[in-house]
Amino acid sequence: MRDADQIVIAAPFWDMSYPAALKNFLEFCSVFNVTFKSDDKTCYGNCKAEKLLYITTCGIDISTYDPFELATPYLKTLSWLWVLVLWM
Repeated sequence: MRDADQIVIAAPFWDMSYPAALKNFLEFCSVFNVTFKSDDKTCYGNCKAEKLLYITTCGIDISTYDPFELATPYLKTLSWLWVLVLWM
């Protein structure tokens, strides 16, 4: 993940977010001194990719940042930590 040129995540809308297997994968990728580092004051990203594209499907009408859609805010925060720009 750290050395990727671009990051594309495609996952179905699942329990107001995305599947647990994807959550586990992202947790395994979010490792200190790999995808992010820190100094005495703050964390900063260590990824080469500049952008993350998140694609999802949903069987009901839920828009991005709807209170029932929790994946986008999580991925936005994670991409901030890794120093990426989230595309939707």
